[in-house]
Amino acid sequence: MNRALCFLVFVFGWIIGQTQETISIPDPNNTINFTLPEGWTYEDDGYYLVMQPENNPDSLQLSFTYFSDDGKVSLDTLAYIQQNFVLPSEEPSYQETATGVSSWNQQPCHWILYQSENPAGDPRTQIKYLSIQQGKRLELVAQAKKKAFEKHRAQIKGIKNSIYLEPNPKE
Repeated sequence: MNRALCFLVFVFGWIIGQTQETISIPDPNNTINFTLPEGWTYEDDGYYLVMQPENNPDSLQLSFTYFSDDGKVSLDTLAYIQQNFVLPSEEPSYQETATGVSSWNQQPCHWILYQSENPAGDPRTQIKYLSIQQGKRLELVAQAKKKAFEKHRAQIKGIKNSIYLEPNPKE
């Protein structure tokens, strides 16, 4: 009996610890839907949606944006351009460590993992995800202190996989 009670207390505590908040932000043509773990905040400036934990010693931050995509440039080409031109020009200390293809909402997703330094010269690890969905190009960049990034990687993937666009009804 004692074991069963301990098990129930553990499961109940785990469920409470897994509390998440689902958020919907309307844009003129779409609604951005995503889920954040408890204790996270977000700010939408109309161009970037920035998400981070309230208590943030690892400087963990995710930044999401999307653009209209006319279908003229393939996802492979967009990833190549980001990898070889955009990121090296935006990040002076850019050092690519890995690339790959995965999925985001059952759609292909390219990712680029790289090292860089923040403006203060502190080393950080970043990952950029790119996907084309519903005529939109989705981009998510996650970053954290270099030594802390891997411990947040599963949480980053979970948040990425929760982000989706829903077209607003036509009036």
